Amino acid sequence: MRFGCNCAFVPESVLDLFATDETLSKVSRVAFYNTLHHSKAWRAERISLAPAARHAKSKPKTPVTPLRPNVLVFDCRESSSQPGDQIIVSELGAPRAARRVAKNMAMVNEFYGSIFARNSIDNNGMGLISSIRYGRNYCNAFWSGTQMIFGEGDGEIFLDFAGSEDVLAHEFAHAVTQYTIGLGFWGEAGAINESISDIFSAVYRQWQKRQTCEQADWMIGSDIVGPTARQRGFHCLRNLSRALPTNCISEQPKHYSDYDERGDPHINGGIPSFAFYHAAMLIGGNTWDQIAPVWYNALTTSQRRPNMNFREFAYLTITRAAALFPAIKRVAKAVEQGWKEVGVI
Repeated sequence: MRFGCNCAFVPESVLDLFATDETLSKVSRVAFYNTLHHSKAWRAERISLAPAARHAKSKPKTPVTPLRPNVLVFDCRESSSQPGDQIIVSELGAPRAARRVAKNMAMVNEFYGSIFARNSIDNNGMGLISSIRYGRNYCNAFWSGTQMIFGEGDGEIFLDFAGSEDVLAHEFAHAVTQYTIGLGFWGEAGAINESISDIFSAVYRQWQKRQTCEQADWMIGSDIVGPTARQRGFHCLRNLSRALPTNCISEQPKHYSDYDERGDPHINGGIPSFAFYHAAMLIGGNTWDQIAPVWYNALTTSQRRPNMNFREFAYLTITRAAALFPAIKRVAKAVEQGWKEVGVI
């Protein structure tokens, strides 16, 4: 089976696994089955929007405009209709999930503005739209090409996706990638696409908590792990550091020798993510100071290509590291060593 990058949070291989897990309740199995088969329809729409977004204006603004993009939250009320009914989050009685999404969306946007001088997803003040309670027990979250959508989960394996800052930051990064490098959806380009979302999700979480790379746990999706998953020993969806790898619902390879040509990009994305982790640990300190700007610069430089493979992307990050930090040689050396550790160069 050939998997495509669907700009979601949970890989199709995980959805497929739990859809046929007889130890789960029928409600959960149906939820995973419906989530898996529903993704095919919106993936086609997402692919059709990518070229236009990639060629949209994305002029850097220095300094970033002080006007914040509008943050709008809608309620799908367990339907697949988008965006749903608008929620005024400032009103009394607004759902907690809606208030949390609005707060986290503003925070993630602030992160991109303060660290990368980026003004919203398109770098031009684009409004930030999100929908909660998408579908019945929908076990995923995704960037549709125009907005972010969050399911409530099955309650056994996954909890409400709107309640996790990791999930939102991951999907926000997919949107930024769409408006910058416009990476492809399959093969190594698709794996880089998923890796970038995990990387910036981790960096955002560390920035928000003011944690150094040594202090951080590097886990992705720990907030959405449900009670049944925890009983089985799972603590997160993925772990970029590969510490205690068996605690991940979705394990990833550590080395390019384990790359699967027909594998899920979410899985293969572990290879470039592990390279980033190695480089970050060699540099030390705050990931948002040096290593994250290198990766972001690789997304926005004129040398980028939407169908880059691992090796091309690796050398692009090394080149950008040397250009961004010419007086700090260890940055480019750390990036190079990170890619060597995973066997890409």
